[in-house]
Amino acid sequence: MVDNEQQGMRDMMMKKLAQLGIVGVLAVCATPAIAQESEPYNGDVFYGGTIGLGFGDVNYFELAPLVGKHLTPQFSFGGSLIYRYRSDDRYQQDLTTNDYGASVFGRFK
Repeated sequence: MVDNEQQGMRDMMMKKLAQLGIVGVLAVCATPAIAQESEPYNGDVFYGGTIGLGFGDVNYFELAPLVGKHLTPQFSFGGSLIYRYRSDDRYQQDLTTNDYGASVFGRFK
């Protein structure tokens, strides 16, 4: 009985995460494109990121927003945060993880 309750809670959590992901994708798609009025090296900030979903024996949700800044025409830098949820039901003992992380980057072109 506990396994059925745990499975029900997992299914409910995955449905909520899927709904959150869909709302996020719609919000990003509904945002109007903003044309650049100046050269990128004038201190323009850029942003982006990743939303990932996967369903099946391994359920997966990932959210990784990214922000950066152009310093010169050739150099920019920034950072990213990441959250990843994974539930793996392929084996006798289920595996569920919540991963958190961050990264920084620099780009020279």
